[in-house]
Amino acid sequence: MDWTQVLTVFAVVISNLTTVIILYCHLDNKTDKVLEAIRQDIKSFQIAVQAEMKDFHGKLCAIEERNKK
Repeated sequence: MDWTQVLTVFAVVISNLTTVIILYCHLDNKTDKVLEAIRQDIKSFQIAVQAEMKDFHGKLCAIEERNKK
């Protein structure tokens, strides 16, 4: 093999490796943002469910009081 062929293969390998590493880092940053958005959605859903449970409990207590009398 000629030196130009060796250098060409080396350059191709380095450029491919660099591209893969950059894309992986970019994907990792996007993944963190998506996971944070999912956590926020879950937290807001959890708060909504807790509020609904409190409201339902209040309604049950009111019905129980009404039935006792």
